Amino acid sequence: MKGYHTKWTVPDDHRESFEYIEAGTRIAVGQAVYDWRTVLGISQAELAARAGTTQTVISRLEGGAVTPTLPLLHRLASALADAQ
Repeated sequence: MKGYHTKWTVPDDHRESFEYIEAGTRIAVGQAVYDWRTVLGISQAELAARAGTTQTVISRLEGGAVTPTLPLLHRLASALADAQ
């Protein structure tokens, strides 16, 4: 039996919407943070402490639930670079 969701397709007009593009960007940023954090072998809590935020913010960011601000992105970049 095939799964219920196996034939889902995204209509082209949805792919062009601002919300769809923004969601894809949030997910890509979250995945990038997760990938670097795990390569460096640090926990969400450790990254949060280094970046001056909370573990909850890191978790939500990695899950694509929030759009990070530029100051947060700068702090995360510095924290990840310092962890190398």
